[in-house]
Amino acid sequence: MSKQSTLTPKLVFKLWLALSLLILGMAACYILVTTYFSNQHHLATQQEINAPLAQHLIDEKFADASPFMEDGSVNKAVFGDLMHDMMAVNRSIEVYLLGIDGEVLHSVVLEHSPKEPALYVDTKPITDFIESDYKGFCLGDDPRDRSERKIFSVAPFENNGRNGYIYIILSGEAYQLASSNIFNKYIKSFGLGAIALTTFFTLLIGFVLIWFITKNLRTITQVARRFKEGDLYARIEDPEKTDVAVFAHTFNDMADTINENLEEIKSVDELRRQLIANVSHDLRTPLAVLKGYADTLQEKSSSLTEQEKNKYLNVISSNSDKLTNLVEQLFEYSKLEAKQIEPLMEQFSITDLCLDLVSKY
Repeated sequence: MSKQSTLTPKLVFKLWLALSLLILGMAACYILVTTYFSNQHHLATQQEINAPLAQHLIDEKFADASPFMEDGSVNKAVFGDLMHDMMAVNRSIEVYLLGIDGEVLHSVVLEHSPKEPALYVDTKPITDFIESDYKGFCLGDDPRDRSERKIFSVAPFENNGRNGYIYIILSGEAYQLASSNIFNKYIKSFGLGAIALTTFFTLLIGFVLIWFITKNLRTITQVARRFKEGDLYARIEDPEKTDVAVFAHTFNDMADTINENLEEIKSVDELRRQLIANVSHDLRTPLAVLKGYADTLQEKSSSLTEQEKNKYLNVISSNSDKLTNLVEQLFEYSKLEAKQIEPLMEQFSITDLCLDLVSKY
């Protein structure tokens, strides 16, 4: 099989591969973007639903008891009861008692971490969330992990002249671990499934589409192969209707030019054969005359008069000149054929030409 016969399959494979990579890349981007915004939507929904949680805690626990003792220390008994309630409801939340400046005064965390909690929490997200009437999506500091910001519920309180916040992290470490495990499983199942389906349909649909897209290119390839094999009149029909009209027109023009050049070569070759035949005929006459008169002079030199010798010599000289002119004409023809010189068009009298021919013959 020739190299040209494998041109179209290679092109089809490259187009199919490029389309497959493009679709797979789009699928991966779609999975990442969808996962990110789904996670953000889940967090925003969870925060908005649990936004009143801190205020409910204040209304329920601090209605009959103060979060602080008379000496200003934290009332740990109240927060101890709160810990029991958390164990029954949601073990992943973390409750913090903050000063008005964000200082962590006390914390209620069921699953303790080896990391030391931060001493302060940034109060700007807290104030922004309160000013938005608990409607906006806002992430705040996690005292146990300052590298991440998490959703929270918060409510301000005032007790015995002391101000602060009840600050609740809604997605603690336990929640983050569970969410990460579920997220990884979701990515593996959904991502791999989507990539497998995308690959399958890309292989199927992409190959069919590219096969139809390259239909005109295959037609042009077949016509070019026919032209190469000797069908000099092979042309691409209706080139304007093809997807590669410029290529089709270029091939047709090239084929026409090659045909014109071949016809010109044939014409020049035929002219050369005629010229050789004519020159051979024209050369035969003066050569025969030269041969005949030279032989006569050699054989009858002693019996010829000086007048006859001069006559024979004049005949030999004139035929030599004629032979020289013929040779010079051959050189002129070769130069014309090689396009070393350009002929000049001049007007002449056809009557004079006819008279010269009559007088000559």
